[in-house]
Amino acid sequence: MNDRGTVACLLLLACSWWWATAPTDAAAQGDPAAHRQPITGGVQVDDCVIRYSEEIDVPAAESGILENVLIEPNHEVEADQPLAMHNTDQLLLQRRIAELQKKAADEKLADDLELQYARTALEEAQAELESNRSIYETSGGAVPFSMLRKLRLAVKRAELEVEREKKQRRLAQVEIDLRAADLQMLQQQAERLVIKSPLPGVVLEVYRHTGEWVTAGDPVARIARLDRLHAHCLLTADRLPPRLCKGQAVTARWTEQGVERSLRGRVMSVDTEMLANGSYRLHAELQNVLDGDHWRLLPGTEVIMTVHPVASPTVATGPGARRSNAPPSVVGGSR
Repeated sequence: MNDRGTVACLLLLACSWWWATAPTDAAAQGDPAAHRQPITGGVQVDDCVIRYSEEIDVPAAESGILENVLIEPNHEVEADQPLAMHNTDQLLLQRRIAELQKKAADEKLADDLELQYARTALEEAQAELESNRSIYETSGGAVPFSMLRKLRLAVKRAELEVEREKKQRRLAQVEIDLRAADLQMLQQQAERLVIKSPLPGVVLEVYRHTGEWVTAGDPVARIARLDRLHAHCLLTADRLPPRLCKGQAVTARWTEQGVERSLRGRVMSVDTEMLANGSYRLHAELQNVLDGDHWRLLPGTEVIMTVHPVASPTVATGPGARRSNAPPSVVGGSR
């Protein structure tokens, strides 16, 4: 009985040793992902500052008096949402005049009675000329030559009248195109009189108020994005080389009223200049989240930023190792 128990224990120990030392399927098949895994815990940066991803001073496109400013500081706005507007009474009057002028040009082009009358007169003059010419050729002297000359001039006059009416119709089409261009220009000017937000975000500051004069190019309000934030951090090269930092995942953690919160993001870029203490700057973008009616992370919050680099595969040695592209050094100099 004791012998059987001893054998069972030995078999159990052998199976456990084989399970612990056997390679995984991915590693056995040479899967690169099995040799490239995120470093556990990541690398914590030394210093981190959270800022808006975009801050824009929205300018006025036209000079004039602001009839209405629609925003206040700390108001959230959407992209293309009106922020302020100029008085549009004069522009609306100009647009009404341009619309009436275009309508008149349309009606003039649609009315072809003058052209039809000119063509009918031409046909009549040609018919009378042909009739008298036949009489002149068959009965010499029955129709004087001076009459034929007058009829030829009448035909020529009718032809010129037809050409003039055609030209008038072409000019009417040009007039329509000009009025359409005027309307398009007035529409663009009307859009410039309404100052809109170029991006979704929050109003940081309002520079102009209702009734104030603004010159084209002057800023009216300052808008910043909150749906994306930028983290500007410092990290030493001995902890994580700059070449391994770009594109890596990051996590920002902070505590709010005893509750730990976090956001994820990715390293956007790394400065190419090293600082004196062997550190460098990295810049990451965090995707902010709305918790109810409030954004989870606000610029200026102190956070702990961790970079999660991906471990590089072990450099192989031996016959299958990757060769270096650098040329071999020459020993002893050239002959």
